[in-house]
Amino acid sequence: MLYTVSQSPFRTDIQSLLNLLSPEDDILFTEDGVIAATNENPLLPALIQSGHIPCVLREDAQARGLLPFLSGKVRIIDYNGFIELTVIHTQHFAWE
Repeated sequence: MLYTVSQSPFRTDIQSLLNLLSPEDDILFTEDGVIAATNENPLLPALIQSGHIPCVLREDAQARGLLPFLSGKVRIIDYNGFIELTVIHTQHFAWE
């Protein structure tokens, strides 16, 4: 399943999302959710230790001036990469 997170990690429960993830799931941070992929996010190490490499939509990180602050352990993708994720995953859940 593809999980998209569009809200700031300060407004959504990322820890609960971590508890639901299966090994084949992917996470994509969009809009204000890209804040979760910065080096300053205390939950990012737990997410990476879970075996998942979170994806970040480049355009949203760039619009917020966060590209230089993204962790080197996240995968930065563009809209074509987003489409590829939707092709791979037939199910999608927008995490609120």
